[in-house]
Amino acid sequence: MNTLTNKMGKKINVWDIFFIYIIGCVILCIMLLADIDSINTTMLTAWVGNILLLYGIYVFKKYTGTHINQYSLFWISWFVFSYGQIFLYSMGITDGKYDVMMRYSTELINQYLFYFILASIFVLIAGQRILVSNTVEPINTGEIQISDITVRIVFCLMLVISASIFWSDLLSMIMLSGTYGYHAIYENREGANSLISSISMWYIPSLLVLMASYKNSKCKIFILFLLLFPALCFLYIGLRGRALAIILSVLFLWHSSIKPLNGKKTFILIGLGILFFNVIFGIAAIRDEGSRSFEFMVNSILTQHSTGNSVINSISEMGGSMQIWLMLQSLIPQQYSYDYGFSYLASLLSCIPSFLLDGFSFSKYANLSEWIMNVEGSNYGLGFSLIGEAYYNFGWFGIIALFFVGYFIFYVLSGKWGSKKLIKYQQAFAAIGLYIFITTVRDSMYLSFRYILYTIIIPIILIYLIESDRHRKRKK
Repeated sequence: MNTLTNKMGKKINVWDIFFIYIIGCVILCIMLLADIDSINTTMLTAWVGNILLLYGIYVFKKYTGTHINQYSLFWISWFVFSYGQIFLYSMGITDGKYDVMMRYSTELINQYLFYFILASIFVLIAGQRILVSNTVEPINTGEIQISDITVRIVFCLMLVISASIFWSDLLSMIMLSGTYGYHAIYENREGANSLISSISMWYIPSLLVLMASYKNSKCKIFILFLLLFPALCFLYIGLRGRALAIILSVLFLWHSSIKPLNGKKTFILIGLGILFFNVIFGIAAIRDEGSRSFEFMVNSILTQHSTGNSVINSISEMGGSMQIWLMLQSLIPQQYSYDYGFSYLASLLSCIPSFLLDGFSFSKYANLSEWIMNVEGSNYGLGFSLIGEAYYNFGWFGIIALFFVGYFIFYVLSGKWGSKKLIKYQQAFAAIGLYIFITTVRDSMYLSFRYILYTIIIPIILIYLIESDRHRKRKK
C-alpha cells in the first residue's frame, strides 16, 4: 500500500518521497521564519543537513543492498567537501586554522546552508530516479565471453598508449612539487585541452576495467599495485583529491566485483581510513614546502598526528570548498554577470581538441577554478565546486539546475552503458564514473564531459566495432 510502481517495475517507497518533501518544507520554514543572522539558525539548519546526509546513505544502501556503493561514496564526498566544516560545527567542533565560518558573517553562512541543503535535496531526488530505473536484464553468457576478449584488447591498448604520457606528466609534477612546492604545479601548468592530455586520461580507467576483467588473482593484485602507486604519488605531490578518487573507486570496484569487504575487513578498512586521514592532513601541512624528503614527510605526518585529531582536521581542511560559493557572493552579479549555463556548454564543447578548431579552446570558459584563481590573485589552486558552478551560472535558480547535473552524475555512476553484452562491466564503468566525479566535487564540470567521452564512450564504441568485426569474420 505504501509503494508506487515505476515503468521499469521497481518499487518506489512513498515514504522515501514524503521524507524528502518534509526536509524541504522544514528548510523553507526556517528560511521564512528564523532569524537569518542567528547562530541558532545555523545550528538548527546544520542538523537538518546532517539528517539529509544520513538519509541519503540509508536510501542508497536500501536500493543497492550494501553500504559500500558508488552512490553513497559520491554522496559522502559531496557533503565532506561542501559541508564538512558545518557538520563539525554542529558537533561543537571548530578548527581555527581552516575555519571558513570565522571569515564570513553568520547571515552569509546561513544563506549557504539553505542553498546547499535545497540543492542536495534535488541531487538526491535525481539519484533516486536513476536508482529505481537501474534494472539488470538477463544476459547471454556466450556473448559476455566474447566481450571479455574484446574489452581486454581495447583497454590493454588504451593502457599501453596512455602509460608513457601519464607517467611523464606525473613524474614532472613530482619533480616540480618536490623541488619548489605544490604551488609550482599551477605556475607551470599547461592547457588541458590538448589531445595528448586527453589520452593520458585513459590510464587509471583502463586499469579499473582490466582489474574487473581478469579472473587470475595475481593479475588483479598486480593491477591493484599499478592503481595504488599513482595514488601515493599524488599524495606526495599534494593532489589529495586525485589520490582519494583512485582509492575510493578501487575500494568500490573490489567490493562490488571481486571480493565483498564485510565482517572483520570492515574494521581493517576503518583503521586504514584513519591512517589515510593522518597522511592527507600531514601532506596538507607541508605540500607548499620545497626540497622535501621522504623522511621529512614521515616526520611531518607523525607530528601532525601527535598535535591533534587527524580525522577532524582533514574533514575541516577538505570542507573548506564551501568558501567558493561564499566568495562568489561578492563577485556575482556585482562584478560579473551570471553565465546562464555557458560554463556547462563550454565544458561539453571543450571535448573537441583545439587543433580541430584552429587553436581555439572552450577551456577558458569552462575552467572555473582557474578563473577564480585569477580573480582572487592567488598563486595556488583554490579549486571550485559543483555548488559554486550552479550559482555562477544561475544564482539561486542553480538549485534547480543541480537536479539535472545530479541526474547526469548518477546516470554515469550507474555504469549502465550499451547493450546487455556490457552488463558484466557495469561496476567497472561505475568505478570510472566514481573516479571522475570524486574529483569533480571540488571543481567545476570542466573535465567531466571529456573524461566520460575519452574513458567510457570512445572505448565502448571501439568495443562494438571490434566485436562486430569479429562476429562478421566468424560467419565467413
